[in-house]
Amino acid sequence: HREASVRRLDGSEIRVQLDAAHICGTTGEADGWLLRLHPLTDSLRDHEAALRESEHRFRALAESAPIGIFVSEAGLRLGYVNDRFAELCGLTRFQLLGTEWLTAIDPDDLPALYAAGEGVLAGSPREINVRIIGDDEVPRWVYLRLAPTTTPARAAGFIGTAEDVTVRRAWEEQMS
Repeated sequence: HREASVRRLDGSEIRVQLDAAHICGTTGEADGWLLRLHPLTDSLRDHEAALRESEHRFRALAESAPIGIFVSEAGLRLGYVNDRFAELCGLTRFQLLGTEWLTAIDPDDLPALYAAGEGVLAGSPREINVRIIGDDEVPRWVYLRLAPTTTPARAAGFIGTAEDVTVRRAWEEQMS
């Protein structure tokens, strides 16, 4: 992303935002570039600056949160997870992207999770307890809170938090 001046055919100049991306062919080699020019206005600059600031604040909050945080791109496909969520699942952040995070959920809890997912994607917040089975094969109880993030410009998705409640559940069972 760069700002640049562009000279029009009539000789006048305008400021634009120039976005460039490699276009890769089947070999993975860059076959060319895709360029987009957007005329810059003060309101566009202000909007983009506010958006960058908001994204920065979200990342700072999510990365330092003591609970797991995950964000779906669309449906149940995750596009972001923080380190705490990866730690709860016993997998790397990369391994949890897409729908791979569902492999960490106890198979007996998947139907209830799918039902909660259907509800949140329809626009209603959901909360659910599930067991996560990490690489140590020991089930861990996790309380998930899911909030819809669907907008007119974005596919149905959600943001979620994951809190390890294993110790609390064990204490409750012992008390009962």
